[in-house]
Amino acid sequence: MNYVKEIDILDKSFFQKLANDYMTERWLELNDVDALMFYTDRTPINVNDYSYLKNIQKQYPKLQDYVKLLKSAPGGSWPPHIDRHRATAINIPIRNCDENGVTRFYKDYHEVEFTTAWFGNENKLWSTNPYVQYVEGGTVAFEHVLLKPTIINTTIAHDIINSGTDTRIICSWEYRDTFDNAVLDLCP
Repeated sequence: MNYVKEIDILDKSFFQKLANDYMTERWLELNDVDALMFYTDRTPINVNDYSYLKNIQKQYPKLQDYVKLLKSAPGGSWPPHIDRHRATAINIPIRNCDENGVTRFYKDYHEVEFTTAWFGNENKLWSTNPYVQYVEGGTVAFEHVLLKPTIINTTIAHDIINSGTDTRIICSWEYRDTFDNAVLDLCP
């Protein structure tokens, strides 16, 4: 199964500077769910505002027109899910991406309409929506620590665990095609 593929075409330091310019204290203080709803999904980073990003997108036109900034709370997790709005993402480590931050991929799971789980630092009932299909059961098939820009197969159920004491921050850039095609296009 193809879960992830590290790539060398992106300058991690550019994304780290870009993210630092976009991060606000308010965003950092929000719980993960509110940060997604009120910041990440409403104020993505516009590729056309940065010549570096435009040049990369010109080389790889299936890259989305925006990049999103995501965070996971210290000691928090995101429940097992499948991304419904995208098949493939390129995740770029920004801050506190080390062995304490793990993306786990699952096999033998089943899709559910609702799940009670931790999302960041909130434990409650979550419902499947246009962005995510929640899953339950299954076993961990693969684990990945994000240390460099990496193509992620978001059609496979995965969760995010941050067992560290600091907020984990990444940029995520959607690739508008399958994981396999992204690997063919982005890994010469």
